[in-house]
Amino acid sequence: MKKTLEIKNFIRKPKGPELLLLACKGKQMVNIFFQDSTRTRSSSSSAAASLGMFVDNIFGSMVDGEYRLAYTSLYSKGAAFLDEMMTYDAYFDLINIRAHKVGMAEEIAREIDRRGYDGHVINSADGEKGEGEHPTQALANVYTFFGGFGIDIEKDWARLPKYSVAFINDCRNRVVRSDSLLMGKALGMELKYCCVPGLEPDELLQNELRSAGVRFSIHYKLQPANVASISRIPEDWLGKERTEEILKSGQNFSVTRRTADEFGYAGVMHAFPRFELGNELPSRQAVGELSLDDDNRAWYWKQIRNGKFVRMAVILSLLNPTLELENLKLQELDGSYNCQCGHCGRLFSPIAGWGSLKAERYRQLPLLPFCDRCAKNHNKKT
Repeated sequence: MKKTLEIKNFIRKPKGPELLLLACKGKQMVNIFFQDSTRTRSSSSSAAASLGMFVDNIFGSMVDGEYRLAYTSLYSKGAAFLDEMMTYDAYFDLINIRAHKVGMAEEIAREIDRRGYDGHVINSADGEKGEGEHPTQALANVYTFFGGFGIDIEKDWARLPKYSVAFINDCRNRVVRSDSLLMGKALGMELKYCCVPGLEPDELLQNELRSAGVRFSIHYKLQPANVASISRIPEDWLGKERTEEILKSGQNFSVTRRTADEFGYAGVMHAFPRFELGNELPSRQAVGELSLDDDNRAWYWKQIRNGKFVRMAVILSLLNPTLELENLKLQELDGSYNCQCGHCGRLFSPIAGWGSLKAERYRQLPLLPFCDRCAKNHNKKT
């Protein structure tokens, strides 16, 4: 959270975005996405590129009922999964994976450690039917929550147990799971699950929350809370028939300005994509002024923007954890010296002009006969 805030503040400074390109310059990231993604993949790519990294993308799709990575040996030649991942680790500093099976990211990380390699892995969501987690989205959600309530990231932790969040509609998906563990277990907030029947948080999560003493409750009606976090009805894994049954029965919930007023939601979040057919968060195009799209409580727009900065912080924490952003100015200056006085050894930078004497390691720079000072002395002598 602190690093994300530092990045957002640094970007606003003169030359901030330009200097950040030095933070991970020369590093490389590969996105390996078995499943479709818009926000997570594009925000991850933009985050890495904004830190000066090269980004490659490996896309997957559903083939004969199974997720496959297109144009890879996994797809066309039946290659072993870990062999392929270790190949990517050999070429890239960071593997950012969205996996269809729970634990695949962790499996890669363990194998990297076992072999003594120096790669890193980000879990950008795992699981096929809501059973996994989505850690970086949970971080973006909590960062958005902090900003919405003006909570000081370093000082206001004691305030957090006073807040509650209502999870609405699908309460067993991976975003809700990661949010629950972070907001409830780590931060002590109260969790209210407003579920469609059959989409309650699973027993494994409930037991973990109970063991940690988290305050949570399960409801089949909307509940008042400080924040609402809405999910779509997941047709992609529930199936079209079950989804249509839920929509026709009216068991799903829709949140509008009127709903937010009635239940006291100071902010409304949605990890997207929103399901227009399900009407869980009606757009301005669909319902006009009743929509939250142009309301200050529409925190879902902030979530999307914050996703990039949170992922920048995650990448920095892995690849350059000791970096002080203010030192990037010195790094830029240090890298800008492009020639050296052959007489006194002073260096020249287009940014700072002629500097002071430097170490011998700069002797590989092109040598000029004289710097400005040496030229004056030379002219006086002649």
